[in-house]
Amino acid sequence: MYKKSGLVLSVVVAATAFLGGCGGKQANAPAPENVQEAAVNTEPVTITILSTGGLPEAELDMMYALAMKQYPHITIKKLTGKIENLVTTGDTPDIIITHTGNIDSYLDFNLLTDITPLVKKYKVDLSRLDQVALNAHRVTKADELNGLPFWENFIALYYNKDIFDKFGVEYPRDGMTWDETIELARKVSREEGGTQYQGLAQYAIQRFGRIMGASLYDTRNMKGTFETPEWKQAFELVDKIHSIPGNEAPVPFTTVRNDSFLKNRNLAMFATVNLLTLLAEAGKSGMNWDVVQYPSLPGHKNVFDEVNAGSLAITSTSKHKDAAMHVLMAFVSDEMQSMIARKLARQTAMQDPKFNNELGADIPELKGKNITGIFKSHAVDLKNRGKYVGQVGTILEKHFVDYYNKQVDVNTALRAANEEANKLLQAAK
Repeated sequence: MYKKSGLVLSVVVAATAFLGGCGGKQANAPAPENVQEAAVNTEPVTITILSTGGLPEAELDMMYALAMKQYPHITIKKLTGKIENLVTTGDTPDIIITHTGNIDSYLDFNLLTDITPLVKKYKVDLSRLDQVALNAHRVTKADELNGLPFWENFIALYYNKDIFDKFGVEYPRDGMTWDETIELARKVSREEGGTQYQGLAQYAIQRFGRIMGASLYDTRNMKGTFETPEWKQAFELVDKIHSIPGNEAPVPFTTVRNDSFLKNRNLAMFATVNLLTLLAEAGKSGMNWDVVQYPSLPGHKNVFDEVNAGSLAITSTSKHKDAAMHVLMAFVSDEMQSMIARKLARQTAMQDPKFNNELGADIPELKGKNITGIFKSHAVDLKNRGKYVGQVGTILEKHFVDYYNKQVDVNTALRAANEEANKLLQAAK
């Protein structure tokens, strides 16, 4: 059974410190962008939101408060629980917060709707948004828009400067290739004073395949697509990273390495998602770190992954679609996007590079870090989407372990993964 949150985020929340004491539903609140004010119905309305996108509650509360400051007639109410339970009980939210890798799943509940008419009605300028992230929200049809992006994840290479200093090794730099990064990792994968220092960890084997344009499965024919040069190269690259003496890992791509990097601090380089707020905290306790551009694969220079963006989707069942659209508009306003960049250190969904330049500007511990290096790489169009991406990806990872542990060769591992994926997909037809 679902639970409704006992907290209704009224505009009292807007009187928090981050809004500088701007409390109350003020009639003179700044007009949202790209809207003719006369078109806004200001009758009081409550908009319910279910967040399944993994954002911290504190961050969401800041965003909700700012949205209600911009549209004082709207009260945002948070829902919790599983979407299937909410649908069953008739408590489907007006808005779902999710991400581009998961938005397709709401097709099963017929909850996605085309917001193009609302975009036109309120003259929302979509050219302001990152077009790669925006296009990832065209799910039902190529000419329909099922939501808006409001933040994006990035991938970068973080490093512990103290480990490099200990061994007298040069720091990583922007513009490196993966081969160069692996060679650098060899130099700092050492044991000293009873501590094994590891040179390099990466977040996921699937990322390498995605960068090269590989698919996990053929969604039309429901067949696995693992027996390709791209997946073979991905397997061999991860094996190469974790075959460096001293850099071995039991399950290289699924082991959560945050503790090794942030807490134990025996990992020299970590290629992963946005860790800036965690690193800001680690810096307070003496961690000496910096960040550089994500390394490039041959033929795919300056690419760090498929796009992975936070999504706002108005549900097909909402009785307040216009008001829900105002919430979406608030989330992509300059004011909101600037706050997301400056205070939360998240990449925004905007085209204008000024927002990237503001990343982490209000977090003192990020001063002097190589933030600009992050944005020398970019995301590419979302290709891996579909109901079974998660399950098929798990199959791929399982068979990589067999290859990494020298139980089978790479071709056998990929063939076995493909066969297992096909069984799953054919049964799902």
